[in-house]
Amino acid sequence: MLNSKYFISTLKYLIMTDKAKILIGFLSLMLGFNLSP
Repeated sequence: MLNSKYFISTLKYLIMTDKAKILIGFLSLMLGFNLSP
């Protein structure tokens, strides 16, 4: 299990990078597939 504090700090770091845009896009795509009927 990931430490929630470590995960949040990593997420904040990713937000500062261009990779965050790719990550958010990927997560949004996965959520879209999961929420689709």
